[in-house]
Amino acid sequence: MCAEQLTQVLQGRPHAAVLDFGCGSGILFFVAAQLGARHVLGVDIDPEA
Repeated sequence: MCAEQLTQVLQGRPHAAVLDFGCGSGILFFVAAQLGARHVLGVDIDPEA
């Protein structure tokens, strides 16, 4: 569901910057990168995330 919404948000924005705050495994980080976001940053408080 989140990946679908991220796809919609990034359509037509090839130079988007994405911050995935509380990224956990980073799946949305990778989705954003695959969709062509220019800058992608994922952060999490858990050092093992």
